Amino acid sequence: MGAPTGSGKTIMSELAILRLFDKHPGAKVIYIAPLKALVRERMEDWGRGMMKALGKSMVELTGDFTPDMRALLEADLIICTPEKWDGISRSWQTRGYVKRVGLLVIDEIHLLGGDRGPILEVIVSRMRYIAAQTGAPVRFVGLSTALANAEDLGSWLGVGKAGLFNFKPSVRPVPMEVSGGRARARRARRARRARRDPRAPTAPGRRRPH
Repeated sequence: MGAPTGSGKTIMSELAILRLFDKHPGAKVIYIAPLKALVRERMEDWGRGMMKALGKSMVELTGDFTPDMRALLEADLIICTPEKWDGISRSWQTRGYVKRVGLLVIDEIHLLGGDRGPILEVIVSRMRYIAAQTGAPVRFVGLSTALANAEDLGSWLGVGKAGLFNFKPSVRPVPMEVSGGRARARRARRARRARRDPRAPTAPGRRRPH
């Protein structure tokens, strides 16, 4: 899913999570966010909202917080950074909860072209390999801003055209007007001149106050 900020990508991931819980009870969700701050934001939001209402458990897995094995085994949703899930999933043969993953959500997947790109590539490749070995399918959901190479990325994730949605930056839920700082400064100077001298010229389309 490629779409502008504030267009509802998080809600889409929530729908994918709800579907997994409904269709595949016992399966786990992994939500990967690039920053610890985003992990904490999802924990707070879903902790008092969706997960609380569903009676499901979740844990945070970051450099600042590492839950014990029991918490990881019992969690329905694990929210983590790429580095942490990379380290955890390397020993997937001896970690049953890794083999129970049914949904992998990668937030800000456009960072695949950045410094963390290789880690994300390894995670996706490893999870696809685990799915092939265990016979338990894993659904991949990538969230991003609008992409120029959405079809290539979708193909790499194993997503066909039916599951690929990429909206241009011009498609926004609320129209956005960009006004430069210089334009604002010019309007402010005109307003000050008009207050000092009623005969001063005003901005086009505006009336001088009487």
